[in-house]
Amino acid sequence: MKLLLKENVDGLGYCGDEVTVKDGYGRNYLVPQGKAILATPKNLKQFNHQKMIVQGKLKKVVNSATALSDEIGKITCTIKKKVGDQGKLFGSVSTQEIADILRNDGNVLE
Repeated sequence: MKLLLKENVDGLGYCGDEVTVKDGYGRNYLVPQGKAILATPKNLKQFNHQKMIVQGKLKKVVNSATALSDEIGKITCTIKKKVGDQGKLFGSVSTQEIADILRNDGNVLE
């Protein structure tokens, strides 16, 4: 029986793989559990179409994250804290302090 995996299955394959399994395993476990569908030409075409849509959305998200990363990389902020004789910081710089400084300086990306 030829099946198209809808999710990763240990010892069998990864999502999108076309696999051949014994009829009982496919009919009694993989298909009812929603882990696979029959590998018909219609299902293959539909799956590839959905895969292209998801890849397009993923590409947009990656591009926007890269652009945001580039803008964040351009930002600098200076935080004044007391240090000891040997240059060790008293306390720590929290993420909340960084966010407040960026927000007050108008550098925060919203």
